[in-house]
Amino acid sequence: MDSNADMIADLFGESLDGKRKFWIGSKDKNFTTQLIKGEDPVLPPLRKPQSSAFVDVNSDFCSDLSVMSVKDGRTQIEQWFCEDGGFVLNRTLIVPESALVIGQATFVNIDGDNFIDVVLPVCEDQHCAKSKIYVFSKDMWHKLPVTFGKGNWRFVEPSQSINKMIAPPITLRAGDYNLDGYPDLLAILSNQNHTQQAFLLKNIPFNSDNYTRSFEIIWPATFTHLTDSALLTAFFDVDENGILDVLLTSHSKDDRTRIHVFKNKFLEDAYFLKVMVVSGLCETNCNVEPYGVNQPGPVIRFKTTQSTGEIQLGYASQLTQSAHYSLQLPFTVFGLGQTPNYIDTLEVGIPYSTKENSKIREWTSIIPNSQLIIIPYLSLDPYSWKNRLFVTPSRLVLLTGASLLGTCAVIAAVVGILHWRERAEDKREKLQEAHKFHFDAM
Repeated sequence: MDSNADMIADLFGESLDGKRKFWIGSKDKNFTTQLIKGEDPVLPPLRKPQSSAFVDVNSDFCSDLSVMSVKDGRTQIEQWFCEDGGFVLNRTLIVPESALVIGQATFVNIDGDNFIDVVLPVCEDQHCAKSKIYVFSKDMWHKLPVTFGKGNWRFVEPSQSINKMIAPPITLRAGDYNLDGYPDLLAILSNQNHTQQAFLLKNIPFNSDNYTRSFEIIWPATFTHLTDSALLTAFFDVDENGILDVLLTSHSKDDRTRIHVFKNKFLEDAYFLKVMVVSGLCETNCNVEPYGVNQPGPVIRFKTTQSTGEIQLGYASQLTQSAHYSLQLPFTVFGLGQTPNYIDTLEVGIPYSTKENSKIREWTSIIPNSQLIIIPYLSLDPYSWKNRLFVTPSRLVLLTGASLLGTCAVIAAVVGILHWRERAEDKREKLQEAHKFHFDAM
């Protein structure tokens, strides 16, 4: 995270004496400790495994601190808002009492509005036979009607993992694999035979419990041809084409782990916007190309107009979590659906100390299928920020280009033929005129 808004990575955690601290990084590669300030003299202990995040939860373009703790035997999520150069505890979300096994929270905008939601996988029994997904949105928890029933699949409770060395908490990893504008999920599920497989959970419209989205597990499992059991899975853009592929770590019967890459054979001609915000600590005075490294905390929002005339919004924070195999994308990919229109506005914000010194920059008329690297060099002056834009042509764009070239070739051929015929006609007329002149002379 970046607790002091200097674009140098810091750490947050709990020391052995139970105190929450920031370890503030500096340019000389040293760390200094700083206690987090709260209203209570003694803050509740952090939950283990931890599920903290550096994410903008109130849409003010300044990443807040979300902390999962335990108080009076109940798990809760504390939301510390970015205010006055620090963090102030604003509200506490009590996890539903029915949740006995609690996974790692995922922070993603799953319903396409202007706010980031909290997606929480839980089990309502100790063996995860009753696996559920909760979403905190619009100031309340919603239980999504996700069906795990086919084959008695369920979340993998950490103590039941087939590899005791790699026993991460229940985690849902988000990414828009079909580029429809609504992030989907990846999950590791287990059945009664303790077979672990990776599943895609597709984001679908579903009006239930006053919420407009839900997830549908794609049956059969997309990765069933693997004989090994799945341990970890994550999205990644292997080909740098804006289409998310899947990385999967498996565990074999001979106690070996392997990494597999599954290419996304997505054929629909949908569009995307891919953004990475780097540190921007230098520009021309660097020894290497001054792109920097991707930074935790930047906030990205775009707005575009669909072909139906409706406004489409996207909102995300970059690199919100780093612990317990979070395996997040190092960039942000927004699906635009089949909308070839220009992106009306793209706004990027980085952590700031006060609202008067907010660091937000807006770009307009961005080409779809663009990959942008934002370099916030001179962070206090957003108008000095640079962006490097790379365009990835889609199949439709290539076909359109080929059609345009073909049309131009046909037109050129027609013009050439007409020009040749015109010249031939002119030559014939000149010969006739010449013959007429000599005839008159005689």
